[in-house]
Amino acid sequence: MPGHEIRSTFSTAAIAKSDTEQRAKIFASLADPTRLGIVELLSVQGEMSSSEIANQAEISLALLCHHSKILSESGLVHTRKDGQTRYYRLNQDLLAVCFESLVAPK
Repeated sequence: MPGHEIRSTFSTAAIAKSDTEQRAKIFASLADPTRLGIVELLSVQGEMSSSEIANQAEISLALLCHHSKILSESGLVHTRKDGQTRYYRLNQDLLAVCFESLVAPK
């Protein structure tokens, strides 16, 4: 959203060794095929409503609610509510920094 920044509670500036538990939580949330598919959808589509994600992922809204809670708790997904509709957006910065921590030269 132009001019409106949503911040994650998890800092994306750097992931220190002390943040190993947070990285483990991120990778655990990606280990589920449905959640990985949701992340891939958001990576390609950008912000999506809950019904759009459920339709494209071919899952129920109840199941999406379960998976989106896990993705949100790990910091991978930002959510916003507009009326009765909830929208999701991938925290690409966090995802990039998390993966960079694995491939960065020591």
